[in-house]
Order: sequence, then C-alpha cells, then structure tokens
Amino acid sequence: GRARFPETDPGDPLIFSGPLVPAGHTPPPPDANADGYLDWIQGPNVAPNTPPTLSFLPDDDEAADPDSPGLDPNAGEQSTVFTFTIKYTDADRFADVAGNPPAYVRVYIDDVPYDMTKHPDYATDEDYTDGVVYEYTISGLIEGTPHTYFFIASDGLDQARKPIISSVPNRYDGPVVDEPPG
Repeated sequence: GRARFPETDPGDPLIFSGPLVPAGHTPPPPDANADGYLDWIQGPNVAPNTPPTLSFLPDDDEAADPDSPGLDPNAGEQSTVFTFTIKYTDADRFADVAGNPPAYVRVYIDDVPYDMTKHPDYATDEDYTDGVVYEYTISGLIEGTPHTYFFIASDGLDQARKPIISSVPNRYDGPVVDEPPG
C-alpha cells in the first residue's frame, strides 16, 4: 500500500514490531531477553497518503470560464503568449512538512506534456496544504487547429487530474489560434 510516515502526537496508538524469535527456538539471538524475544521496537504511526488536488483560481475557474478555465488568453494569434495556470494542493502533514511537494505538475497541450513551474508569487512557498500556483507559458501554436489541454500532478504516490478522466469531455478546449486577415 501507499503510506507516509508522519510525525505523531504523544499518546497516539503506536505500531510495534513483533517478536523476532519465538520463545523456545534455539539459539536465541545474542541480544534476546530472558524469554527469547528481542525487545520491542517502537515504530511510527502509518497514515495513508492523501492524493493531491488540482483547482483553478477563483477568477478563472469553470464557473467564470466554463470553456477554457486556467487559460489566459483564450484566443489569439500564433505569436500570442498563452498562460496555463493551476493550483496544486496536498493536505498531508508529516515530519514538519506542510503537504507533499509535487513530483511534477504538468499541462498537456494537444496531448504533449509540459512541466509547469511555480508562479513567481509562490516561488518560496513550501506550504502545499493551502495550495501553490503553477503556470506554463507557450506561443507558436499552430493556427486553425483545434487545441485542447488538461492538467496532471503527482505527489510521488498518487496523481490528480483536471478535468478528471471520467469527465465528458475529459479535456478543455483552447486556445483558439487564428491569424488576422491580411
């Protein structure tokens, strides 16, 4: 299974290793106690991993922009710089780490993956429990071709996808790229 070993609070139930050599087995290991057992070893509490989530910024979510959320601008020319933006959040807290940092955050444009980077406003933000914004910019997209995109991120154990794979459609339309009449 997938598990992280988080920091535990005093009094939490603990996981112990069992006896390594049952009584009566010979020879007991040199460090066994009088009953032939090794002393127990306190293990960490084990918590399941919480998958990360992806969301859009409030001013560019599916309600504000149902066709092309997380994309600015939605249309332009081949020379236009398009910016894709997504918020990565991970609720896990362990060993003084506030959320699992992403193994990757990617936007797939026309099914081609592109690694996203932290938005400059979040460059030093290491608290992923309240979300960190990632972005990717691109220009030079082919005009007159319908473009689509979606986002995938991983915390190293689980993935998140926006929109989810079972959505219909399971990708967003855009950007629209047209050259001006000339």
